[in-house]
Amino acid sequence: MPPLFNYRDKHFESRLWDSARPDDWDVRNYFRVLRTCRYCDGRVARWVQRLTTSDLSTTRWLKLCSSCGWFWLWWTHQYRSDEIWDSERFIEWEYAILERFDLNDADAPLKALARTLASDWTLSKHLSAQRAEDLVAGIFREHCDAEIEYLSDGVHSPDGGIDFVLVTRATGDRIAFQVKRRQTDSRERVQPVREFIGALCMKGFVRGTYVSTAEAFTAYAIREITDGAAALRGRRLRLQLVDGQRLRGLVRCFAEDGDLIPTGLRGWGRIEENWWQPTSALRGGIPSSGGLDLREVVQKSRELGQDQTRHDQAVDDDYWDPDAPLRWDT
Repeated sequence: MPPLFNYRDKHFESRLWDSARPDDWDVRNYFRVLRTCRYCDGRVARWVQRLTTSDLSTTRWLKLCSSCGWFWLWWTHQYRSDEIWDSERFIEWEYAILERFDLNDADAPLKALARTLASDWTLSKHLSAQRAEDLVAGIFREHCDAEIEYLSDGVHSPDGGIDFVLVTRATGDRIAFQVKRRQTDSRERVQPVREFIGALCMKGFVRGTYVSTAEAFTAYAIREITDGAAALRGRRLRLQLVDGQRLRGLVRCFAEDGDLIPTGLRGWGRIEENWWQPTSALRGGIPSSGGLDLREVVQKSRELGQDQTRHDQAVDDDYWDPDAPLRWDT
């Protein structure tokens, strides 16, 4: 099984151009020719950004892994005074430091687990029952702004058919959950759903959510809810079924958390500095306006990573031959 990665920290250094050590250039050259991620072997997309004002010229290079979010940044600054560009330039670089976890590692952050499953949902079959329960609890706790109460000491302890209870902060509503992790392609059967309904009635809950990683529920399970809707209402019982398709969408939203930008890059790129271009787009020069903002760069990098037949073969600016065609190669 592939590992999952989580952003821990980033390494940053800054030098005067003339004070740079030989190994600084070795580091730069290593990253500049890097085609695959040093952590997960995913596709690395390469981008360049140029910003010029009346007193500052900046060029930045970004390499970003579409799979695990690892990145490397290198940029140069040259200042202008009295209408003359100073000969001294500054260089700065930083790169992400990631933590590596096994898929079912209890210490792995749930966001990292969700990002991995969002990119490859088939890995959900390899989740342990406990990690599946932890992930569902984390998703609904954030989505509903709630606290979680556990009715047992673990997934292997008797829980009476209820894994955990979600208590909303706003209203104090208590919603009982049952989570089933399935390792086959079979649909979720009706019998476990009936058992969950019985557990809700026995313990006095009026709201319940049954979550399964199975792609869908059987027709009998769905009919149990639709045909028995009047009986459920008579017991003042509200039941919600969440299958693997819906759960996958929830996992994707939970992973992105409303922001595509990797943790270590947040706050780094401002929206008005929207001159980001893939290095293959340098043909014809950098436009004076337009381009991509950092959010779009991350999305485009993910698209490139998903299409393994296309990648950026363009050289970086220092070695750029203006007569050579720069393109997405196959």
